[in-house]
Amino acid sequence: MIELFLNWISITPLLDLIAQVVIIFTGIFSVYFMSSPDAKKRRNGAAIGLIGEPFWLTTAIMNGQPGVIVLVVIYGINWTRAFYVNYKIVKEEEKE
Repeated sequence: MIELFLNWISITPLLDLIAQVVIIFTGIFSVYFMSSPDAKKRRNGAAIGLIGEPFWLTTAIMNGQPGVIVLVVIYGINWTRAFYVNYKIVKEEEKE
């Protein structure tokens, strides 16, 4: 059990680094796509934002940041809402 814990501690910095890299790229691309006038791109931006949320949660837990954990929940709700709203717009445009 102790060996398992020590192995976890040794890989924690690597996991944190991977999560930080994913956060950077999902953050950049989600904001880029969300600023588009095209509903498909905004929908994709919201999906990319949602993909980044588990990585935010991982780093927040690993670094003991309860405020960020609350923000992860709030952002996750809003990314989901943005995805749904833009999904409906795309479906309406396809009907026309």
